[in-house]
Amino acid sequence: SKFLAGPLLAPMLASDALRRLLAMKNGHKEITEACAMAAQVRGILSALGHVCEDGRGLTILDMCSGKGMTASLLALMLPAAKVTMFDCNGEMGLEHVAAIPNLDFRCFDVFSPDASDILAEA
Repeated sequence: SKFLAGPLLAPMLASDALRRLLAMKNGHKEITEACAMAAQVRGILSALGHVCEDGRGLTILDMCSGKGMTASLLALMLPAAKVTMFDCNGEMGLEHVAAIPNLDFRCFDVFSPDASDILAEA
């Protein structure tokens, strides 16, 4: 219910690609989990004394992101942060990534020998 009353719903409804993300199978579960993670990130940032509300200076890596509901919410919540999704499945529908300027997707396997190099570049 916080999501429905919060500021992130409107930008998600304004984009066809983001509306499709919201309507995906198990969307309610994904939104619930993503909102819980976003609240945790806000709490961590507050505890660390990060005072920049828009995420300026932050880089967030969402490992094994799937379609990226969490990464999408974090990118909208922190529009000046750099948010990168990582998943080994690059064949899933990811049209919504292009709808959020500070969100990126990289297809890679976390168990690959070059995983640490790829993460260092992010």
